[in-house]
Amino acid sequence: MAALDGPQVGLALVDGLDLDDRHRYHAVRADLRLRLDRPRDAADALDRAIALCDNDSAVRLLRRRQAAYGCEAVPVGLRCTRMLPG
Repeated sequence: MAALDGPQVGLALVDGLDLDDRHRYHAVRADLRLRLDRPRDAADALDRAIALCDNDSAVRLLRRRQAAYGCEAVPVGLRCTRMLPG
C-alpha cells in the first residue's frame, strides 16, 4: 500500500495492526516514518525493533539500517542526521 498510495497510507495501515511485540513491525514503521520526514519517530521504532529482536543476524541488519539512515546510537534512542529519498 505504501508504494501505491504513499507512506502515510501505509503507516496508517501498519499502525492499526496489533503487532507491538514483533521486531519486523517496528522496522517497517521506522522505514515509513523516515519516508514521512519523521526521523525522531523512526529512531524510536528502530530502537524498539532492536530491543525485541533475538536474532543476531537481524540485529546486525537493523544496525546497518540505522547507519544507512544516518542514525547513531545515543544514550536515549538514536539521532538521525540523514534521510532516505522518498
